[in-house]
Amino acid sequence: MNNREHWEKRVDLCKDARKQMKNKWLTASGVRNYLRHLPEYEDISISCPKEYEIVLNTILELYEYSEKMFNITRNEMIEGFANCKESYLSAMAINNQSFIGAICGDIIGSVYEFHPTKDPNFKLFTPRTTFTDDTVMTCAVAEWLISDSKHSHRELIKIMHYYGNKYPHRGYGGMFGRWLEGHLTAPYNSFGNGSAMRVSPCGYYAKSLEEALQLAQISAEVTHNHPEGIKGAQAVAAIIYIMKTSSINNNINNTLEEVKKFIKEHYSYKIEYTEEEWNKHSAKYSFNETCQGSVPEAIYCALSSDNYEQAIRKAISLGGDADTQAAIAGGIASAYCPVSLEIISKCLELLPDDLIMLIKNFNRTVITKEMTE
Repeated sequence: MNNREHWEKRVDLCKDARKQMKNKWLTASGVRNYLRHLPEYEDISISCPKEYEIVLNTILELYEYSEKMFNITRNEMIEGFANCKESYLSAMAINNQSFIGAICGDIIGSVYEFHPTKDPNFKLFTPRTTFTDDTVMTCAVAEWLISDSKHSHRELIKIMHYYGNKYPHRGYGGMFGRWLEGHLTAPYNSFGNGSAMRVSPCGYYAKSLEEALQLAQISAEVTHNHPEGIKGAQAVAAIIYIMKTSSINNNINNTLEEVKKFIKEHYSYKIEYTEEEWNKHSAKYSFNETCQGSVPEAIYCALSSDNYEQAIRKAISLGGDADTQAAIAGGIASAYCPVSLEIISKCLELLPDDLIMLIKNFNRTVITKEMTE
């Protein structure tokens, strides 16, 4: 390869990296792989021809992107995480602005569902931390979205039954458990928050707000066909879609106000509080597994937080249906707040291989869809 071909090849890599950075689809491992195929910055700064300065600029942008999105320093990138645990390497391969936020919320909240806490400084992980029905059914919805091009009710029911019976005893509600076992064969008019806790993949998969709402309705009404059950699912999917799109376009602050207005107008949820109002509300709040009694609070926890972990801590320290409210808040928050690799890594250690593979396949499908359409 002559010198010109050498630089032109690197320019092509840089153009592709920039395109993906613009859409925030680069995972930490993706950044590392791009850097691996480029010369080291110090060397390139001396030898790079002026007409190919895009290479220099892109390397710097990749370093800055990795620090901003993943809290990974330049030295850590260069070293290539040689001593990382397998779960950490796996975490790097997962887009950390995806429904992984809902999974991590469920896992972290699992301990506090029946042992509620009002202390926001609770331990994120304990020896009893595990994944629950929220994770299983969220993964079932994700599988349905990428495997069934028609997005039919029938196929979703089949997939939910498959995963529910593959992972029994994960905290399924009484009516839902009977539905999984086949004692109930039709939707049972539920307005429980189960419809909202499993819907996050719909918001990430959808290419339009209308599609997000339609997919959310289908995902809910196979069991939760009460208007409140559908409403809860649609509200969460709509927020995720809107915030995801805004995050890609780097316009979060204005969008937060638009989302609050949209939710109030279309769903009549109270999702705005003064600090004093919220303190009073959260102090007296207790376990509530209805959509109308838990989804607005989870939404508030997500939209009023500066980062993913804060959203999770707010949702769990309500002292309510901790795993589900954290799954809802986490699914929303991760649309515009990256989940740390440390949190993802610890959660992946608690998941079976098939669910990890499903998460990766879903992300790969969505990213490919986003980049090619």
